[in-house]
Formats: sequence, C-alpha cells, structure tokens
Amino acid sequence: MARRVETAATDTDLLALYDAHVSDLYAFVLRRCGNVQLAEDLTQDVFVAAARRFRDTTIAPSPGWLYQLARSRLIDHWRRQARGAGKLRLVCAIETDERVSDVAEGVVSAERLTAALHKLPPDHRAVLVLRYLDEFTVSQIAETLGRSVRATESLLVRARQNFELSYEEQAGE
Repeated sequence: MARRVETAATDTDLLALYDAHVSDLYAFVLRRCGNVQLAEDLTQDVFVAAARRFRDTTIAPSPGWLYQLARSRLIDHWRRQARGAGKLRLVCAIETDERVSDVAEGVVSAERLTAALHKLPPDHRAVLVLRYLDEFTVSQIAETLGRSVRATESLLVRARQNFELSYEEQAGE
C-alpha cells in the first residue's frame, strides 16, 4: 500500500494552481450561471478559499476540489436568489396597490422585507414564511403548527396585517 507524503504547500504552488486552472474554472462557472460579473466573483471566491486552505493545511487543494467548491458556491447563490424571490412573493401576497407598484418598480429591498419580518411575533413570522416562502397550503400549515385550519386562516390574516404595518414602518425609517 502506498503511503501518502504530505508536504507544506507554498505560495508558488498556489500560483501554479491558479495559473493552470483560473481560465477553465471561470469558463465552467460562466457556462452555468451566464453572468460575467457573477462568474468573476465566484471564481475569485474559489481561489480565496484555496489560498486559505493553502495557509491552513499541508495539503494543496486539487483541481477537483476547486470545481466542487465552485459548484457549491453556485448552488449557494441560487438558493439565496430563490429566497429573495420568495420574499418578493410575500410582498405581492399582501395585495395592496402600493406593494404591487413597489414590486413592479423594483423598489423593494430584501433588507426591508427581512427587517419587517423580524419585527413580527414568532407565530406570525412562521405562518407567513410557511405560506409564502415554503408555499405550504393552509391545511399543511395548520398541521405543522398544531392548529385548526380556521385558526390558521385567522392567524394568516392577522400576520398579513401586521406584516403590512411592519413593512410600512421600515419605509419610514
């Protein structure tokens, strides 16, 4: 059985890894996301992580590790993007003219939505997240929260009203 000999990675090793793989890794990410700026950012993140790994361990990152990390970073980006889209759906669900126009104009910010949600009582936040982000039905929410369907419907109405007030407060700050 062959023994694996571990040696300390050097800055030269990192530069060689970068030179050998940056173009291909960038192309790999760009093909998957279709956005030049995002591909540049994610490629940079991968090599920053590689530099940290060089610094913290005696094992140099392999090209396969670089590609796996790039895939992971893309998945994380897509998940964050999906959560943001869900938050916009939550605002649309309030169904007031001002909210719809805010969304249509792209004025709504994720920070404002998040801050508004965090000001709500936990049960209101939970019912809104389950309904509009996780897309549960009212009966699924009722089962999850251990409530009746009618009580869950009432909770959802109150939660929407409180969210609207909280959202308005965020606009004034």
